[in-house]
Amino acid sequence: MILTIEQIAKKSEPILRKYEIKEAYLFGSVARGEATEESDVDFLIDRTDSKLVDLFIAADFREELEKALGKFVDVINTHMMESQTMQVQRKMMRDNILKERVLIYTGE
Repeated sequence: MILTIEQIAKKSEPILRKYEIKEAYLFGSVARGEATEESDVDFLIDRTDSKLVDLFIAADFREELEKALGKFVDVINTHMMESQTMQVQRKMMRDNILKERVLIYTGE
């Protein structure tokens, strides 16, 4: 099944709230409206002051999103995109993500 941005936002909201995510965006094929049955769901999250304090919790977070959506999920942290030592390829990827991202959640 191809999920819409609205469906993804609705299904992921309780999980984003549970982990106290500050903001969540979609990017990639879903955000561009080019998703297929096989597409994964790409999240860009701001985890400032969230409950994602270690790799084990981050793995649980990703697993919960995958279960809720029935899709593979990739999660990128906004802090990873702010590195001053990024290689050229990563800077190009960052620029593409920032250009196509769609806000789906803001914490309170």
